[in-house]
Order: sequence, then C-alpha cells, then structure tokens
Amino acid sequence: DAIGRNTKELADERVREAMNYAVNKEALIKDILEDHAIINVGGMFRINPGYDPALKPYPHDPTKAKQLLAAAGYPEGFDVVFSFVPGIEGSMKTKEMVESVASDLGKVGIRVRLVQMETAAFWDGYFGKRHQMYVLTWGSSPEAGRQLRTLLHSKARGLYYTNPKADELIDAYFS
Repeated sequence: DAIGRNTKELADERVREAMNYAVNKEALIKDILEDHAIINVGGMFRINPGYDPALKPYPHDPTKAKQLLAAAGYPEGFDVVFSFVPGIEGSMKTKEMVESVASDLGKVGIRVRLVQMETAAFWDGYFGKRHQMYVLTWGSSPEAGRQLRTLLHSKARGLYYTNPKADELIDAYFS
C-alpha cells in the first residue's frame, strides 16, 4: 500500500480516518455544492459492482478526529500540502471545496497549505507521484466499475495506491 508515500502522517490509517471525521461533508454539500451532491462511501458509486449499501459515511466528529490523531502520535497535528486545479476535469467550485476541507482539517490540528496549480504542472506532479494530498473528479460515468480499474489497479494511471489483492480482484472481475 503506497498511500502516504509522500507524507508519513498520511501512511497511518488512523490519520486518514481522523480526516474523514474532521471534514463536515454535509455542510460542504449544502453550503458549497447547493445540495447537488451526495456523500459517497469510499470510491464506489451506487451502481458499481461490489457497492455495499450497508456502509455508512463517517459522521462529522472533530472530537473523534482529534482522538485518532493523538493515538497516531500527532496530538499537535501536522503540516500537509493539498494540491488542486480549479475546474479540473470540469469540476465546479473546486477551490471552495478544498478551502472548506482545509478549514475543517485545521480545526483538528492538520495544518493545510493549499497549492493552486496549472493543469500541466498538476498532472506532472500526479504522474510523478509527488503530491501529498490532491483532489480530482471522476469525469465519466461509473458503469461497470471502470473507475475501479482506472484508479485502484497498480498498473493503471497511477493513483498513490498499490494493493496486490485489489489488483487480483479487479483482474478477476474484468476477465
């Protein structure tokens, strides 16, 4: 698993879980996206193979986020760089969304430095696996689990994730 390859803090599952508790997804959807979104659980769309409707999103719980950060060894938080491109792949209100996420993370001690990038520089950093945190959208339909292969297979476009078991399951589904 290569998650957190550029930030040791993000390599700890408890830190990533804390971040999920820290972000007020309901407020982001209501206040910034004007209710034109739903909270997604993981990287699966409802029509994907393997989607589990029993899974529930993390609630907004800054206290739990702080507890997890402390348990992971970061009671005072840490610094991280969050890269983004406004409007990448046709996304709307990207800057407002990352500002909201950064604000929520800051409230639990994760000090986020937002870095707005030009598209070419962003993709160069993405494929070079140099980003610490970044935001992308899924610009096409999720039919047949296409994004699972594109985003989660270690031989695909380069998401910062490597898991031989995931590769095996994805290959089995698409064979």
